[in-house]
Amino acid sequence: MAVNGVSVNTDVFAIGLPWAPSAHDGSSTETTPSGAVRRFLGGPENRLVRTAVEALDHPHPPWNPVVFYGPTATGKSHLAAGLLARWKQSHPDSQVVTTTGADFSRTITTAARRGEPVDFMSIWQSVDALLIDNLHELANFPSAQELLVLRLDELIASDRLVLATCVGNPLENFSLSRRLVSRLSSGLLVPVEPPSAATRQALALHFAMQHQVDMTAAAAKQLAEAFSTNLPELQGMLLELFAREFGSTPQLGKMRRIDSLAARRFISVKVTGRTPSLQAISSAAARYYQVKITDLRGPSRRQSIVAARDAAIFLARKLTKSSFAAIGKHFGGRDHTTIMHSIQKLETRRKREASTQSALDELERLIQRQTQ
Repeated sequence: MAVNGVSVNTDVFAIGLPWAPSAHDGSSTETTPSGAVRRFLGGPENRLVRTAVEALDHPHPPWNPVVFYGPTATGKSHLAAGLLARWKQSHPDSQVVTTTGADFSRTITTAARRGEPVDFMSIWQSVDALLIDNLHELANFPSAQELLVLRLDELIASDRLVLATCVGNPLENFSLSRRLVSRLSSGLLVPVEPPSAATRQALALHFAMQHQVDMTAAAAKQLAEAFSTNLPELQGMLLELFAREFGSTPQLGKMRRIDSLAARRFISVKVTGRTPSLQAISSAAARYYQVKITDLRGPSRRQSIVAARDAAIFLARKLTKSSFAAIGKHFGGRDHTTIMHSIQKLETRRKREASTQSALDELERLIQRQTQ
């Protein structure tokens, strides 16, 4: 795609979706004022999303079920709801059902408490397509998971479409039964990632054009690299930038232009006073990875603790001006060479593994929100 004669990321794509009720997930979708889905915008990091959508447009999709997974605020729920609505448009006489992991488990536990049987086939016997949002909410309900396995077997055997969403890869969620994970992975597991810096740059230029703002590619790149955000947050920041630069109402005859200087000025305003402390970073990492903050400073080599510790150390170096020695002291008196090795190790992993980069981006967003 060329903007103002400058070539930028050409791999950004838009998936047109019918208007559908907005889900409770944040998203990489453009929405109407009422929250109805219009388009899902993605880049190279979400190439498999486009493949899945194209497959679902076929009369007989090659994969069933299709599960969209990833961190929060990436648009999984919006995408799945829009695709179900699009499928309904192609099959106007079909019956579709949408539920959530929480609602499904609540139905099971309520019936069990009352001593009543749950006959889902009498409820779902005429269903042609099913969407289960937030499958991870079933994590602590093994009986609900087992019943869902049985229902999925029946629906898939009768060639009924099943869509689902989940925070995180189901294959890595050990709170889900292996039988349920097996059913889900028999179809297509589709990661939905936050927009990369290159995608954010292209989206910033696209959004600026929509608002008749001449934004240079260099300015868009600066903004994209400064803020690891999802699409709604990026749009909100750009609207704030436009308001700061141009006021609340456009002035006729005045050039509306955002160049590198304007971008640097805005970044400086947003970043000033927002440097998080080492304590804030380690606390956020402990919460995100569900470990104790004392574990980050301790000697444990348990995988989950090492992942949390490495992420906290990496972001401590990125988001603060602390030296390797100061970071090492905070994390249990570790030597500065240990800190350097931890950062180098994670730097290599994040370039190789999209899931690692996604987790770092999400944790950084959480830290930035807490320090605003």
